[in-house]
Amino acid sequence: MIEVPCLADKSGARPVKTQSLPAAVKGLTIPVKTYERLTVEAALAQPSSRRSIAVHALFTNPIVADWDAARDYVERLA
Repeated sequence: MIEVPCLADKSGARPVKTQSLPAAVKGLTIPVKTYERLTVEAALAQPSSRRSIAVHALFTNPIVADWDAARDYVERLA
């Protein structure tokens, strides 16, 4: 899901064409979206693979971005 400007009327909402993201924002958007998708995947996964996907999700988060830290955070939540 993304947020974009739109026009809304009685027939519904329609996105307004916009320019591509500026490089400074695009560089952060891709890893954050990856983190979000992997987080959802972990939540829906079978218990046997949930932790490894959660670690991978946190590793892709720019705030964490460290495999050992991500693994430690997930273990603390368990």
